[in-house]
Amino acid sequence: MQPPLVRDLPLTPFAIISVPSVWMVVWAVLYIVVALLVALRLFNTRDL
Repeated sequence: MQPPLVRDLPLTPFAIISVPSVWMVVWAVLYIVVALLVALRLFNTRDL
């Protein structure tokens, strides 16, 4: 579904140029966990 020019370019917004480090993966997982915990806490304190 992509034009040939876009398909042949190595740099797109979704291209992976380098492998993420272990610390970047840890940071991403912790960020998601904290965001979910904050969302759950805010949801539980609201009146339904």
